[in-house]
Amino acid sequence: MHRAHCRSVRVLVFTLAAASLTACSDKRDASEARAAPAPAHEDAPAADGKDALETEVADPSERKVIRTARMELRAEDPAAVAALATQLTSQAGGFVAASNATGVGDAIERVDMKLRVPSERFAGVLDELRDDGEVLVEALQGQDVTDEYIDLDARLRSQKALEERLLGILANTTAVKDLLDVEAKLVGVRTEIERIEGRLRAMNDRVAFATIDLAVLAPVRQNKREAESTLSRFDRALDDAGDASLFVLTGMIRFLGVILPLAILGLPIGLGAQAAIRRRRRKGL
Repeated sequence: MHRAHCRSVRVLVFTLAAASLTACSDKRDASEARAAPAPAHEDAPAADGKDALETEVADPSERKVIRTARMELRAEDPAAVAALATQLTSQAGGFVAASNATGVGDAIERVDMKLRVPSERFAGVLDELRDDGEVLVEALQGQDVTDEYIDLDARLRSQKALEERLLGILANTTAVKDLLDVEAKLVGVRTEIERIEGRLRAMNDRVAFATIDLAVLAPVRQNKREAESTLSRFDRALDDAGDASLFVLTGMIRFLGVILPLAILGLPIGLGAQAAIRRRRRKGL
């Protein structure tokens, strides 16, 4: 029993070492395939997109390029331009990933949209968007991810080959400790496979559908709003001046309302006192 256990452990170690060497060999082969020039054989069969990416990418049309664009337009009716952009995107086989409109009431001043269109229709959609308004900003960008895609594909194939070998070992292993070790390694390999597959799916999606960040502005409505703001400030200044004048007038009326009765009451007293003073002066003389 002890000999069988040792033999099983040696088989496991040898198989894992062979799998690691195979994975390194696959990565080295993928790197050499990218660096090697394309063979010039007339009878060689034409490879499709996936096969070409697994070995080498000689045709520029087969490269993995992520295309993005940012465009700002000026239009009198941003909502109408946004509707046209939505229709154009749908006709091109794409979709609107996000849309946001800002404004006061029904007056839309700005619309921001994220459009996803097939990469082969990317240039055509941009041409038609330019005709929908005055172009204020336009920025294009292309990110070539072919090398990264090939590396991920090679790593995925290596991990799947390792998974198959581990499954074979698991089927022929009876020792509990060996079973637990192999299952633990299988979990790690399966996790790495799912992670790579997720990255490849995301990359394929971004390559297949280009992204256009579109913003449509309404300068005419903005100018009108500024004029309305100026008139509002002028009206507010007039109101403040009127309030100040009314405050001063009210204060004067209140002042007179207090002083006038006192003056009326004090006038006879003052006149009597003045007459008495005059009489005393005459007697003194």
